[in-house]
Amino acid sequence: DLSTQEEIAQWFPDKPVLIPAQTGQGKTYWVSHGLYDYLKAHNLTCLFLIQRTRTKEQLKKEFAGKEATIHVETYQFIEQSIIRKKPTPHCDFIVCDEAQYFTSDAGFNDYTDISFDWIFEQRNSVKIFMSATLESFYTD
Repeated sequence: DLSTQEEIAQWFPDKPVLIPAQTGQGKTYWVSHGLYDYLKAHNLTCLFLIQRTRTKEQLKKEFAGKEATIHVETYQFIEQSIIRKKPTPHCDFIVCDEAQYFTSDAGFNDYTDISFDWIFEQRNSVKIFMSATLESFYTD
């Protein structure tokens, strides 16, 4: 249980939520169950972003039956949608899984800033960043 329903209710779009947890500690399970239950109860939607297409396909299977509430996409999908001036999805929550994508992939992917900026431009969406390596997100 990464966060309770009461804690989730206290999250707001103007303050990103950081969830540091090692691989296998239940981050995705929490989205599929704990966060999903909250979203469903409040008629809210979530965009779940991931960095790899193969992982996206696995998550679509894990989130089967929950697609109306949790939409799974890659960061690259958002980036290419913006570059090609295509519509991007709007959701009440944006979950950035493997959030180290914005720092560790930035050295060889020229577009990480596009999806990062887009996420923060979503003024009405609660932003959740999950990773086993969130150190670069913390400031002193």
